[in-house]
Amino acid sequence: MKSHAKGKKQDGVLSFKNVIIGLVAVLIAVYIGGMIYFHARFFPKTQVNGIACGGKSVSALQDEITKEANTYVLRIDGRNGLTDTITADEIALHPVFDDSLEQLLSSQKVIFWPVFVWKLHIFETSTVVSYDEAAFEKKVKSLVFCQSVNQRKPVNAYLSDITENGFEIIPEDVGSTIQKDVFWDVISNAVLTLADIVNLETEGCYLEAAVKSDDEKLVKQRDELNHLVQTRVEYHFGDDVVATTPEIIAEWIVRDDNGKLTLSEEKAREFVNDMARKYDTFGKRRTFETYAGETIDITEGTYGWWMNRPEETKELVARILAGESGVKEPVYFATAAQYGPNDWGDSFVEIDLTAQHLYVHVDGEVVLESDFVSGNVARRFHTPCGIYGITYKERDATLRGQGYNSPVSFWMPFNNNIGMHDASWRKSFGGDIYLTNGSHGCINLPKDMAEQIYELVEKNTPVIVYGGKTLPPKKEEPEVQQPEITEPVAPIPEDVVTPIPENVEQSVPDVLDFSPDNVIM
Repeated sequence: MKSHAKGKKQDGVLSFKNVIIGLVAVLIAVYIGGMIYFHARFFPKTQVNGIACGGKSVSALQDEITKEANTYVLRIDGRNGLTDTITADEIALHPVFDDSLEQLLSSQKVIFWPVFVWKLHIFETSTVVSYDEAAFEKKVKSLVFCQSVNQRKPVNAYLSDITENGFEIIPEDVGSTIQKDVFWDVISNAVLTLADIVNLETEGCYLEAAVKSDDEKLVKQRDELNHLVQTRVEYHFGDDVVATTPEIIAEWIVRDDNGKLTLSEEKAREFVNDMARKYDTFGKRRTFETYAGETIDITEGTYGWWMNRPEETKELVARILAGESGVKEPVYFATAAQYGPNDWGDSFVEIDLTAQHLYVHVDGEVVLESDFVSGNVARRFHTPCGIYGITYKERDATLRGQGYNSPVSFWMPFNNNIGMHDASWRKSFGGDIYLTNGSHGCINLPKDMAEQIYELVEKNTPVIVYGGKTLPPKKEEPEVQQPEITEPVAPIPEDVVTPIPENVEQSVPDVLDFSPDNVIM
């Protein structure tokens, strides 16, 4: 029993061994057969010049190439929708076989065919076909792409003129000009490899623009320019707003000696000049309504807005170069209470030389008025008319001048060394005293009035002076009999006030001495 079972087991082992041996024999036979087969044929998934030749022999492939060459058509695609073709007949295309196909076949590693049969094999050879050179040249020159009407030179990318958004890059125009050498080589290679389609764009056959929209230097230049022009500097003149714009700044841009972008101070100065001409009031004619209701012109004085044009130009240019947008206060030689024709505002001192009476206005209301004595007309010490600002105020000053040395308690200069102060040496004020017994030019006040005014005014408080007589009263003379006039006498012309031109820049001394030691009382 045991012997019988043992025999069955041995028979099973032999059968299994026989199966394995058989399988190995089959595999060996298949492998050898594959080597023999692919020794004369191309691996599957093999292409030669775009022709599928898997499983084909060299002779079969040659037949296929001959067929392809005889019916060959190359389609050429270009820019602007242009397309053209080359046919085999037009260039006398014909197959030319040397040993290149055999060499391709022999280069197959047939020993590894079980691996390579699954891989893609692509070969290109230029010796399978040929063409007539003269026919090829004639055909290529006749292609639509080579005609002058279809060739447009490329245009470089460039910066636009200034827009509301600043400077922008205008993209390059690629044009349609053929690079002849490249074009010739691409077409020739396509024909020799029996390619079906050639795209001139992807093959780099066109002449390209030297500067494209992504050019590093061009992008940097745009960004630098926009950094300048997009800086908005605002000036507020009351309700009016004046601001730089991209268009304005663009006109100022220049390059310095090192080629760096900067701004022309000369052109920026024109912008500042325009603002100053419009909004400066210093030295300009003003219309003033007096306390008595009379409308008068004021043409003199040192009060008002007066822009420091050179300094403001420098600051404006520096601010734009730094890219600092925002509201800017101009640099001034002199300022006023507010912008507009009524630049003295609602708080000021009104001095009526004719009435020898002054009014202190605070926030539009007269809060104090007083008589005074002004400059002595008879001695030509007239108090000048005009609009001025309080230069400073000082307590317990001593006013010194030629022939006098007078202590005062309240000193308020407004026109060089002419100012308001108390005059304790006077017993009366107002009337016509100033015509023959006036001051050296100052406004002499009662002490109590001077004290109150002193508390109401500050530095640069406007002082408006008007009126007054310029000649002392004449002494009465005995009437003299006049001869009869036989011819008419020409009328005496009225006095004419010549206004100060608005576009004339004023000037001030480098040093103004307002000290009490040099005062005209």
